[in-house]
Amino acid sequence: MEQQHNSGYFFVYDSVKQEELKLKLIKVHDDRLAALGNGTYFVCSDFKGTDGNTYDVDIFMKGKGDNLEATSKRVHKVNGVARYSWYKSGDVWKTRAVGKGKTEHPKGSEHPN
Repeated sequence: MEQQHNSGYFFVYDSVKQEELKLKLIKVHDDRLAALGNGTYFVCSDFKGTDGNTYDVDIFMKGKGDNLEATSKRVHKVNGVARYSWYKSGDVWKTRAVGKGKTEHPKGSEHPN
């Protein structure tokens, strides 16, 4: 796992702040683990940044069994404020921006499941 090679830190590029975040894992949301098909998986996790903020990061992985590799990491929330929400269009999960400062999600699931 990536953290083992970085003194326990997980690095995520924040495209909004345009900087790399140095994070420590707080919790993996077991209820947010999802198989999306074709060897692709999704997990939502909470991290504490060295900047003092709490980050909800959505992580997509590919692989089989215990051999999963993160292919995409995206900051979903900062201190509980969502940047985007998830919605299902047919059989495909998509994201959409939420209004500034909103913490609630539209009707439906917060994440793929």
